[in-house]
Amino acid sequence: MLNDNLLDNSPGWLIFFGMLILMIVGNYYGYKLGIWHKKRMPEANDTSNGELMGAIFGVLGFTLAFLFGMSLTRMEHKKEIVMEEASAILTAYENAQFLPEPHKSQTSRMIRDYAGLRYELATKAREERNMQSLQEGILLCERIQDSLLREGMAASKIPDSEASSFIQSVSSIIDVNMRRIHNATGDRIPRSLKILMYVMSLLGLAAIGYSSGLKGGRSLVANFILVIVFATIIGIILDMDHPANSLFKISQQPMKDVLRRIGTMRL
Repeated sequence: MLNDNLLDNSPGWLIFFGMLILMIVGNYYGYKLGIWHKKRMPEANDTSNGELMGAIFGVLGFTLAFLFGMSLTRMEHKKEIVMEEASAILTAYENAQFLPEPHKSQTSRMIRDYAGLRYELATKAREERNMQSLQEGILLCERIQDSLLREGMAASKIPDSEASSFIQSVSSIIDVNMRRIHNATGDRIPRSLKILMYVMSLLGLAAIGYSSGLKGGRSLVANFILVIVFATIIGIILDMDHPANSLFKISQQPMKDVLRRIGTMRL
């Protein structure tokens, strides 16, 4: 269900500094290669290398802009789905109030537990970034959904019950939950594009180091700033692509409002 790998379970700061170190190493060895080339061929110049760098950074800029757009679109979809899920849960709770006892009390309690669990999963996943615990929480949500459907089917056997509206609202909850899972896990940046992003970034920074080596000197401050810029952009893209964003948090206020409304509803 969830892609349980090293990057998904690693904290954002660790990924950022890992990329930072990797890019610094690439820039350094590019510089060393340029110096070595200059010593072997003193007549070498960086004229053609400048054209190569321009081509590399052009492709890199296009790749980063494309991946940033993909991640931003997923973020917007996440916000919409949170609102849809909160609305579906509140509708199901309202419909549960028209069921006969004991189904009314049982379904109302389960929906309250379900809303609280969804809110807890969203906040805890953002703090811990633990894909295993997130998967276990999703499985628990699905068991509650099954229990709600069973209660609705049992209530539908009672004459003059309003179970059909309740069953339909539970089906909406299940549908939104499946779309939310797909958005978080299935609609992510392809691994091949991520590899292309890493390779192009390393090549670009190595090319800058190589060009500096050919010239016989480099600006450490300028190179370090450029490395930080690239690492930051890639870190932002990876965070927005993660199922549990930590830098750009998806507001769970709609779910909090639903929990408050459920707690104050008196019918």
